[in-house]
Amino acid sequence: TVIFLNSTVLMLRVLLDLDRLTLLLILVAHHRLVHDQCALAECFTALGVLDVEQDTLVLTRYG
Repeated sequence: TVIFLNSTVLMLRVLLDLDRLTLLLILVAHHRLVHDQCALAECFTALGVLDVEQDTLVLTRYG
């Protein structure tokens, strides 16, 4: 699953049926992606993120 972080939270929730905690983690990760790329790994461990490039997340947990 590839998530473009400029997508709306509603769209993310509809497409992936994410729970609120996961949505929060994605939003925090997005904030850190913009402001502190060195701190990303911690945020993404729980999400099962495979890769991060620019404003895109590649998740392994969903689909």
